[in-house]
Amino acid sequence: MRYPAALICAAALSSSLLAQGAARRDGNWQINLEIDIPGLPQAMPPMSVMQCITKEQAKDPTKMIPQGAAGLSPDCKVLDMKTEGNRTSWSMKCEGQNAMSGSGEFTFSGETYTGSMKLEMDRGGQPMPMSVKYSAKRMGECTQ
Repeated sequence: MRYPAALICAAALSSSLLAQGAARRDGNWQINLEIDIPGLPQAMPPMSVMQCITKEQAKDPTKMIPQGAAGLSPDCKVLDMKTEGNRTSWSMKCEGQNAMSGSGEFTFSGETYTGSMKLEMDRGGQPMPMSVKYSAKRMGECTQ
């Protein structure tokens, strides 16, 4: 099954946003995602990705948002980002070919975090809702 480009952008965006939370630290993180897109003929299997956050990236979270075809479209903007205690929330809007909007939040607890994101993609004038649940654990120092 092919996944929509917007889904790849959403996963890249959410991973990038995590680095902006004050409680997230540098290191190698295992991020588990459960993606639900109602109406698909088959449920998407859970995904797991590893992400290395360097000390430099942790200091400058703006460098974490990937751009271009492999990541977040330049047409996507993060809005209303707020960090209160161990919780970071935001909303986002993407225009152009991969138009979508949504919101999400992450709650950090030491070397783990959980979170969720709700998105609505525009597929030829038809709204396509999507939700993502996250759980992550710091696995140690980056090996790079």
